[in-house]
Amino acid sequence: RAEAPLDPPRSLVRGDEAAIVPELETGLAHVETTRRLLLERPVGGGRVELAFEDGAPALVVGAHGDGRAAILATTIDQDWTDLPIRPGFLPLVVRLLRSLSPRAELPDAPVEPGTPVSLPPPAGATRVVVVDPTGHRREHGADSVVEVTETDVAGAYRVLVSTRSTALADDTRAAFVVAPPTGESDLAPAPLPRFDAEREGESTTGAVVRRSLSPWLFVLAGLLALTEALLRLHAPRRSSPRRRATLEA
Repeated sequence: RAEAPLDPPRSLVRGDEAAIVPELETGLAHVETTRRLLLERPVGGGRVELAFEDGAPALVVGAHGDGRAAILATTIDQDWTDLPIRPGFLPLVVRLLRSLSPRAELPDAPVEPGTPVSLPPPAGATRVVVVDPTGHRREHGADSVVEVTETDVAGAYRVLVSTRSTALADDTRAAFVVAPPTGESDLAPAPLPRFDAEREGESTTGAVVRRSLSPWLFVLAGLLALTEALLRLHAPRRSSPRRRATLEA
């Protein structure tokens, strides 16, 4: 690496293989850099996220040992560039920090049943245990990324991790949720399906339809009560013997 001034100042562009910097407007289009480090293009897995107008790398991200590293060919203050005062600086830093952390690969949203989930173990992990919603535990090695393929059961999946210095405990950041597609639980009103026996090629001959007789029993009981009331109303009244004697006298 060598330090070199830029006259006139150079702008930044998105790298050809960028994965952090999005393709749309990023707020970095008008960044001007007056001094930079001369970086070689990465070989063996590194990516140029940002480049200068002449094609020289400006931000390189790649693997380093067991982790990842990034190098910026200019400063993060205003000594060599006006990058820190541009609107795209903060989103760039957030994306960069997330990409450098292996935990950034953990799922942040529910996944559909049957979707494999990759869980990069934290540094120093010795055991990884995944507990599904039914309580079944599956133990995985911690020497590489854990691929969880048994995700058919919907619900919350716990992830227990032990390291060389800590016992097995919940890793809340690694926990994930399996949820069915929202379309399967849509409660919006929908038209009832119409049964067409001829279209379905089915016959309704010999079908038995069971219906409750309770409404008819209540109607019958009401009619009987009404009939009895009418009979009592129109029945002739009989006079008592004492009343007949009084009338004869």
